[in-house]
Amino acid sequence: MSVRGVYGREVKWPLVDLVLTFVPGIMYMPFFSVIIPLYNKAHYIRRSLESVLGQTFVDFEVIVVDDGSTDDGGSIVSQYDDRRIRLIRQENAGECAARNRGVSEAESSWLAFLDADDEYLPDFLQKMHAAVIEQPEIGFAFSNVLYRGSSSGAARQMIPAGHNHFEIVDDYCDFLCRHSMEGATSSSVAIRKSVLIEVGCFPVGVTRGGDTVTWLRLGWSCKSGFEPSCQAIYHAEVQGSFWELSNGLPPKRKPPVYPDMLIAARDDLRKNSRLPMQMEASWDRCLRGYILGYIIELVRFGDRKQARRLFLKNIKWDLWWKNTAKIAITLLIPERLYAQRRQLDAANSLFRAALGFCLCKLKN
Repeated sequence: MSVRGVYGREVKWPLVDLVLTFVPGIMYMPFFSVIIPLYNKAHYIRRSLESVLGQTFVDFEVIVVDDGSTDDGGSIVSQYDDRRIRLIRQENAGECAARNRGVSEAESSWLAFLDADDEYLPDFLQKMHAAVIEQPEIGFAFSNVLYRGSSSGAARQMIPAGHNHFEIVDDYCDFLCRHSMEGATSSSVAIRKSVLIEVGCFPVGVTRGGDTVTWLRLGWSCKSGFEPSCQAIYHAEVQGSFWELSNGLPPKRKPPVYPDMLIAARDDLRKNSRLPMQMEASWDRCLRGYILGYIIELVRFGDRKQARRLFLKNIKWDLWWKNTAKIAITLLIPERLYAQRRQLDAANSLFRAALGFCLCKLKN
């Protein structure tokens, strides 16, 4: 007969479970360590934690790294009376540093990540566990994501998979190119700890794009796997999220970041002869996609002059011809008309963010 063990997992031998838990010198290692970086997300962290505790796969620990929050997020986590949850506090050092701290504290050989304002769907860990057990050659696995971009609850599938079977990904850059630059996210991925450490974990000191660099380093170093069903929810309507900021106007928006970190990561792997030759072509296509995305961000930020200069320098009618055409049309729109449109978009974005915030307060 199977029962719930001390750590909440299902065990066939309860007495053995008790011995493994309490006998000195014997330490139980959960299968997953779920790492949640927390910074001023008090209104959302309960939702994230509940989504982990509600998983159908229960062999895990949760590590919440409070990265110097100035709200009550850490206090909310400390109220949970669950031995699987660990709260670690540190001075503010950035999201990547918080994730790295969680990696160093993790007891498991497999790590899962979740942002404090996102949530897992009930079968996420079960799907990831099945993937890494049945496909032992992969170094990381990621699922599709429901992208929720408004407070009304409307959501869309982030990656248009086109099939319903688990997919082994030999070339991660090629996968990105085939799926409009959508791939792993910081709330939908499970990684073998040794592989993550080998590629250097997450780059400290960067405010945006650190996770993207890490996914690419992993993709260049090992095979991965894609679960096409949506197993996590990305809450883009949350106030302060990247995509919510992307719909605002200066100076509230964060300035865009040129993908030079990605180029530096690629050059570093080339220098050490660790970038597979067969991935060179897919990486070049992938980089073009990131540069076009950067140009779009420049336009949204208001720097149309720099966007136009970079666009003319990088214009090509290749795999990304549709994106190139859209950018060309946008840059031809008169400045005043474009500014009026952005003001309407910004007002709509602020309304949706405020409504989402109020709804979350009511739920809590």
